[in-house]
Amino acid sequence: MNNKPTAATSDKLNITLIGCGNMGGAMLRGWLKAGIINKAYIYTRSGIAEDLQHNAYIENFTDTATLQQNLGASDLLTLAVKPQGMAALMDEIGTTIPKTLPVMSVAAGLSQNFFSKYIGMDHPFIRVMPNTPSAIGRGMSGAYASPSVHPTSKAAVNALLSAIGHYIWVEDEAQIDAVTAVSGSGPAYIFHFIEALTAAAKSIGFDDTSATALARQTVIGAAALANAQPDIDAATLRKNVTSPGGTTEAGLKVLMEHDPVNLEELLTETVKAAEQRGKELGKA
Repeated sequence: MNNKPTAATSDKLNITLIGCGNMGGAMLRGWLKAGIINKAYIYTRSGIAEDLQHNAYIENFTDTATLQQNLGASDLLTLAVKPQGMAALMDEIGTTIPKTLPVMSVAAGLSQNFFSKYIGMDHPFIRVMPNTPSAIGRGMSGAYASPSVHPTSKAAVNALLSAIGHYIWVEDEAQIDAVTAVSGSGPAYIFHFIEALTAAAKSIGFDDTSATALARQTVIGAAALANAQPDIDAATLRKNVTSPGGTTEAGLKVLMEHDPVNLEELLTETVKAAEQRGKELGKA
């Protein structure tokens, strides 16, 4: 593909993936399960998970000479190393990346401006922020494509992101920090809500096992119900559960009217803090 319109979007893809930890591995498993990978070239010196080691679609290697060869055979280079290690990686490989090969980064906080120091601002660049539910095909990703990315390459990324869940495209790269704050970090907020609901259940007499089951399944079931009724907004779903003068209304009154901040105000502060930290990481 190499950012040219000659490759068919229905073709299976050759991908070079650098970094195959939690997120890189989760994406790769989704791509393999979807059957959209012809060959995945994995460049990592820390090894790959056991379930990926003997897959016929995967070639694992550790030397830069092989990297240069595999990049030449790839449709897309995906960078999935931690942000703290990205500068060292790009110092090592930046000059080996073909000028027309689209680069897709999933590193939080690192903008195209960071990568331009190694590959230039005109290089086809895609920035993606997935989240951890991508590991089970239930992810939510936000993506940005630089103006030099060809529609064929963007279509390939659509296929890759569809394989791990849902996605949106943003026109302004700065919005990726906002995506990170909402859906990238969002699973942690939900997990903490489960923690809090579990603690609340224990405070009114339930043992650990029962409290955990009540809290987890309530969140899982509510999310599944929202997913099953996509045309009904969250406010209506909430009202459907809330009988006037009932127990749910009494509980919601605390969440929605609590002083000094209610739940909506607290979550707004939460995502703004996460967004700001993303911007700070981009300047580091």
